Amino acid sequence: MRRGSAVLALPFAACALAAPPVSADPPWTAPVAAGVPQPTLVDVGASGNGIVVEGGLLRRAHRSAPIRSGMVGPPSPLAVRFRPLAARVYGSNALVVAGEEAVRGGRANRVGVAFGSVDGRVASTRTLSRPSIRVRFGGMDASPAGAVAVVWRDGDAVRLAYRPPGRRFRRSVTVARPGTVVGSAVAVNAGGDALVAWNGSSRRRGEETAMFARIVRASGRLERARRLGPSWWNSSVTAAVTDDRRGLVAWTPADGGGEVLAALGGTGGRFTRGRVLADLVTGFRVPHLEAAFTAAGEGVVVWSSGDPYFGGAAQTRESLVAVAVQRGTGFAPAQTLGAPGRDATLATGPRGEALVTWLASGAGAGDVLAALRPAGGAFGPPERVATAQQSRPLAAFDPATAIPLVFSGGLVSGRPPP
Repeated sequence: MRRGSAVLALPFAACALAAPPVSADPPWTAPVAAGVPQPTLVDVGASGNGIVVEGGLLRRAHRSAPIRSGMVGPPSPLAVRFRPLAARVYGSNALVVAGEEAVRGGRANRVGVAFGSVDGRVASTRTLSRPSIRVRFGGMDASPAGAVAVVWRDGDAVRLAYRPPGRRFRRSVTVARPGTVVGSAVAVNAGGDALVAWNGSSRRRGEETAMFARIVRASGRLERARRLGPSWWNSSVTAAVTDDRRGLVAWTPADGGGEVLAALGGTGGRFTRGRVLADLVTGFRVPHLEAAFTAAGEGVVVWSSGDPYFGGAAQTRESLVAVAVQRGTGFAPAQTLGAPGRDATLATGPRGEALVTWLASGAGAGDVLAALRPAGGAFGPPERVATAQQSRPLAAFDPATAIPLVFSGGLVSGRPPP
């Protein structure tokens, strides 16, 4: 596992109270070289081996560096033609990378997947979708054993390609009924079951779009699609699933005002109706939204602002980082971790820990901060990890040692256990 119905609503005014003070003497190690100058993806497998990826905008401009025992090795080219948008490490040091590639002179797109190892060597590459201007990558996840699920939007439908561990991809299937699908996400558990969530058109009177989810069993059986609640045309969506098939789906508008909502699913496939975690003021942009289950089975949702400029005006006073943790069949009130703050990422550890890291800046360069939640505890105060950074930080755990890692601007820091 990597990443009731009473979800409490929290007004934005209450959520945006003064942020906790930053620790003056944080227990993070001095930043060292992270292998690549601008990390965009990071993942560490159960063995402790991992990879950090720098995805360039140009073909074959991608690089990666291996992670072993918390140490980052030298970089090397990552020979994939598509732009890497998701990476997972499974087994001892096996790697799967997926993304989207422009073809036909930019007149069409296609989704590709590549397999290799954490040292950046690519053994095989496969195209999963037909070339089309209406193809958009939707997400990829893999189980520790190597079951891989990739979703993408193809016109007005969500397609899923599934690969059992050590075998070939099955023929892709339509997961969502046709009807103007906008966004999607996928998560895979240790048993190979996949949870797919998507934002698409709704048939309910007076409702244009809604959020949906369904479980696709490792056997290939598609369970019933569930409607989770109303959404927006431009909703961002994130999903997580436990080994016993409990699900978590969260969504919010990608630009402009609205609400952050989340729905929890039981082992039988039923979901609670999406409930409001936070109500955001108009003009507050929230493109960064992540959800995960801890190793103890607790759902965690984190959201933050992204581009501090929306509508031509700086939103520095409104930018924040907030988190909500599952409580029973709902969520505890949302907690503001940082304000101003943006570009948050979430990682969970092998003992039930959770780590949120973000850029403490409304615009321009700022400090990289992190807040750690021990298993069964509460998030601690923000701790300064690095200074004067501009790129989005990335968070990960070394499962072998439970040491959290933060990557930002070509640097990486760790937090040794107390």
